[in-house]
Amino acid sequence: MKTLKVIIKQHENLWNQRCNRPGNSSESVELEFEVEDKKCPKTRLQNTYRGIETTITCDHSGNKQKPKFFCKDKDYICEDFLSNNSSLISDGRFSITDTESGFGVSISNVSPQDAGVYWCGVQSRDEKHIQTVLLTKIQLEVKRISFSTRSPTIGTNFTYWCGYKRADCDINCTKFICKGEDPYRCERLASTTEPDLNERFSMTDDTTEKNITITVREVTANDTGTYWCGAESRDQQHNQQFFHKLSINVGES
Repeated sequence: MKTLKVIIKQHENLWNQRCNRPGNSSESVELEFEVEDKKCPKTRLQNTYRGIETTITCDHSGNKQKPKFFCKDKDYICEDFLSNNSSLISDGRFSITDTESGFGVSISNVSPQDAGVYWCGVQSRDEKHIQTVLLTKIQLEVKRISFSTRSPTIGTNFTYWCGYKRADCDINCTKFICKGEDPYRCERLASTTEPDLNERFSMTDDTTEKNITITVREVTANDTGTYWCGAESRDQQHNQQFFHKLSINVGES
């Protein structure tokens, strides 16, 4: 048995023109659907963390100019966040940007209420007026994360470590450190596979004690910012996991 989920957006002007024309006493509208198995969306699990900014990507290559939509499942109704590609009708924490392969929706100051199922996609219509919708389904989970603040001084060497659990990283994963407010779009500085990716940052991994140690040589004022310790599996079906957030405030010596 298969379930078909229908999302209907009622635009008042269009509804009046097509469904409430003079002489049309019927209040019902007949809709015809054709479902193709190959276009049924798969659910993508995405983890995010309280108080940060996170981005949900909706990749539909080759459809950049098509109308976009983004909504959240709420009691069998998909609550619309965006309208006509640009009108923001949420609480102001959501913003949309175009990408090379589709678009992304950023959510600032993430809270537990943002968890849930989101749908995003693009719409197209052919010469026979048959509308095609390409969908992506995202299950967003909001988690807690450990947090610390450090204040090194300019010119010193600075070392800190991030502990992790076995559940955060299996034997096939890569641990890393990156910088940026959004952990899923942050700049990678070092990893267990590339420990000297940045000449001033180095990393070692103690798999017995389950912690990674990061050293920053000759700290500068530009090192102020937000850093994330995380892990990613070689299995592409698993998302990146983050297990510590560090805020560095560099001060004068």
